[in-house]
Amino acid sequence: VVIGAGHAGLSISYCLKQHGLKHIVFERGRIGEAWRSQRWDSFVMNTPNKNNILPGQTYSGNDPEGFGSAKEFVSSLEEYSSKNQLPVVEQVQVISVEKPDGKKYFTISVSENGTIKNYQSKQVIVTSGSQNEKKIPLFAKNISSDILQLHTTEYRSALQLPEGAVLVTGSAQSGCQIAE
Repeated sequence: VVIGAGHAGLSISYCLKQHGLKHIVFERGRIGEAWRSQRWDSFVMNTPNKNNILPGQTYSGNDPEGFGSAKEFVSSLEEYSSKNQLPVVEQVQVISVEKPDGKKYFTISVSENGTIKNYQSKQVIVTSGSQNEKKIPLFAKNISSDILQLHTTEYRSALQLPEGAVLVTGSAQSGCQIAE
């Protein structure tokens, strides 16, 4: 079982398939969900297009040195999954992963279309990433409710901000792109 159908989950799925290993990929939303729903409108990758390829893939676009958008990246993930006929099941929420002492298999409980299903697997690979859920520092509760606070997963464009000064916290890719 592979949990997550982003770039890591699809890459692992491709490699497992190449080795003839039966598996399934569970995705809580659609392929590349975090890239779809947790990126702002002007988001661009921080690596050149030619480097954003997955196993078995070659870059075939017309701008190898450019920086693609999240929408373009999602499109490439969907195309990759389809072309390689990867066993992705979308809209499945993984509820639990358990391996009782002495047992040979993991039990993976999922909710699919409102129905709880259990799967057995010798191995589980979690590729959901560390940024798939918001992590808000506790001190944020002490900031006046008159001040709009947005997490990067909620921010889409400057149009949603009120008039006045803006403070962007964090200077990694997200903070720098949003500040720009």
